[in-house]
Amino acid sequence: FPMSNKKHNLIVIFQIILALVLAIGASSFFGPCRGMEGKVPPCKDASQTITYLGACIAILGAVALYLRNWKARIALSVVSLALSVVALLTPGTLHKLCMMETMRCNTVMKPATMILSAVLALLAVAELIRSIQEGRKVK
Repeated sequence: FPMSNKKHNLIVIFQIILALVLAIGASSFFGPCRGMEGKVPPCKDASQTITYLGACIAILGAVALYLRNWKARIALSVVSLALSVVALLTPGTLHKLCMMETMRCNTVMKPATMILSAVLALLAVAELIRSIQEGRKVK
């Protein structure tokens, strides 16, 4: 990788991996409920939104790996943080889930999304702090 800072690379690589787990998982292994009687469950929209958010966070991370400009990395970290918070709020807050608390979207998708999104937000904050510190060294 062009970046010589290994700490930066590790944070961002871990962020990319978790974002991909979020994106792929939301549409597969911790995805929404199966529709009954041919109906699409209300949690399907939440699943799709989470998938898109995870993919966007992963793409931002991939871009950040190749950026040398600390100001641009700060901007990417802020956007990643915002997307992580949106993903955290998506299941049940921004998008409706099934009414029964025992349904898969409430018992699997929501907790998995919240945990992964919270860790992604923490990683974005860590990268933001690291980039700010790097910027102070440059000045």
